[in-house]
Amino acid sequence: MPFGIIHGFGAIGALIVVWWFFRLLVVGAVVFLVVYAVRSLSKGDNRMRYGKGPIAHDDSAKRILDERYARGEISAEEYREMKEELRK
Repeated sequence: MPFGIIHGFGAIGALIVVWWFFRLLVVGAVVFLVVYAVRSLSKGDNRMRYGKGPIAHDDSAKRILDERYARGEISAEEYREMKEELRK
């Protein structure tokens, strides 16, 4: 039994299997492309939201600096120096 289920159907059975494999391959490729397109189009928005973009990075650095100053981890002078460095 060389082809399992299609044994006895000859070349027609083999073509049916190849046709279904091709259809599944095409559907899988379309699904992949849609997912890839959606992810790449929304990537710019997510970069800013999750702190990976330049604007969000500056904001998070200032926020962290403010929090450290509020907790008393750094002095007022250190705070001013670091804040000035962030503005550069």
